[in-house]
Amino acid sequence: MMRYSSLSILLNFILFIVLALGGVYCYKTQRKHEAKILELKQNFIEKTAIRFEDLPKRTQKRYLYIGAPSDFDVVSSDADDTNQTRHYIHELKKKLIIVQKDNLLLAEEKDKIQKSLLKTKTELMEQKKLLLSQSLEQMNEAEQQHYENISALRKRLTELERENIDLMQEENEKIIMLQNKIKSLERQRDGK
Repeated sequence: MMRYSSLSILLNFILFIVLALGGVYCYKTQRKHEAKILELKQNFIEKTAIRFEDLPKRTQKRYLYIGAPSDFDVVSSDADDTNQTRHYIHELKKKLIIVQKDNLLLAEEKDKIQKSLLKTKTELMEQKKLLLSQSLEQMNEAEQQHYENISALRKRLTELERENIDLMQEENEKIIMLQNKIKSLERQRDGK
């Protein structure tokens, strides 16, 4: 019983640690995300606030101007944007692979823990059954011994009662015999 209790406490502690670490990870990730959004708001200008004419001449030369000044789309002619996009995609794929590996490791650990818990639960159930059967067996033996003791005591009591009855009969016979002797001696004395 104590082993089961300590195992339960240990598992609750491990679960608490995992949840706490997950909370810390989520908190830090959220803080990084908020910092990135704040940085974007501070360092970048919204697309609707930019006009093509406001861009530096060097930047204007890298793009083709399409449409009216108030309503325009910018098309990149620079290969750097494509390379940068490919780089981001490559980095994201690496991170995805790492996350998938972590998920696989966590799933394997979860399976190991579940198997361990099942094994422990099975062992505890077997121990419980064994203890119950041993306890029942000991109770049956004690009960059998109790009945044997009662039977032996009753037998001894019956024997003692017979002996007592026999002794009482012998004493009664002696009393009667002594009373008869007394009467006969009284008769002899009276008859003299």
